[in-house]
Amino acid sequence: MPSRVMMIVTLLIVAFTNTSRHAAAAGDPAELLIRQGVELRKKGKNAAAVERFQQAYDLAHTARAAAQLGLCEQALERWVDADAHLAEALASSDPWIERQRTILGPVLKPEKGKNLLNRP
Repeated sequence: MPSRVMMIVTLLIVAFTNTSRHAAAAGDPAELLIRQGVELRKKGKNAAAVERFQQAYDLAHTARAAAQLGLCEQALERWVDADAHLAEALASSDPWIERQRTILGPVLKPEKGKNLLNRP
């Protein structure tokens, strides 16, 4: 994975962890699943994490769930699903997405002539 993508993923994980603490503490099942997925990603367990993110997305189609699911799908090279979930997240006006928009946007649509994800 290119270093720029790793940096973006790390920034999103840190930003998400800080943002979701209050919702997870309140007992929101979808937020708890997302938090579990983030922890699994930190350990490099993307296959297990994508299951948590999918469960969270199925429970509550939040923009955060879509973004985390899409980022994890990218890590697993599931490009079509990743693009769809990231596009859905970016179409939202969710406050978390708005704060992460400058990070998420380039992951979905790299600059012309650059391929951030090394995908065909």
